[in-house]
Amino acid sequence: MASMKLVVIHHTDWPKLRDLFLNGNEIPFNAVQNCINWRVRDPEIQHLQILGLGETWRENGTFILRDRHELYFFTLEQSNESLEHVLELINWSSSYRIVGITKQNQTALESVLTRMNKLSSEEHLMEADLYVKVLNKKEIDVEPPLGFRLGSLETCHAPYLNALSDYPNSKSEFTISRYITWNPNVALFNEHDELVAWCLLNNLGIIRIIIKGIVEEGLRR
Repeated sequence: MASMKLVVIHHTDWPKLRDLFLNGNEIPFNAVQNCINWRVRDPEIQHLQILGLGETWRENGTFILRDRHELYFFTLEQSNESLEHVLELINWSSSYRIVGITKQNQTALESVLTRMNKLSSEEHLMEADLYVKVLNKKEIDVEPPLGFRLGSLETCHAPYLNALSDYPNSKSEFTISRYITWNPNVALFNEHDELVAWCLLNNLGIIRIIIKGIVEEGLRR
């Protein structure tokens, strides 16, 4: 394994990679499917890559998804051997936002960055995104209460949403704009047509929910 290189997994192989995660691995499955969806929308999409260690991904499902300044990675291996190997081959001179990783994968990342003197012992890397597996729409009353209406986010909302993010910058605003344009979203507006809450899918198929200000507990669902 020591001689293997980090290679770009061709987009024609993305469905094969995705299907490795059919049984109970919804986040990596959705992440790869989202890449497939985005490439259909824009066949010339830039900066979106899925990387693997040679052809070993076909057996162990180890891959890295790189989308501009964001990284996501996963492995089906019980050990972190392959995952640590691919992480060691990433150029860590750039800054990345690490999203949606499991505790096991976080351990691999911290191990690699510690060996490379890139991580202080106090730093914690787990992303606190909200993930919803399955939701039966019949269980929810989708009619908004009096004075509110449901709608959709538009790209004009991106600067505002970006300003409320943890680390706002031009890259994150572009990313949010793309989520709004290419992925499903729902927004809640009050009687003054002000945006008070919203949820949208990020590039991992994870539902991110933000509620602005004070919204009664009974309305948050």
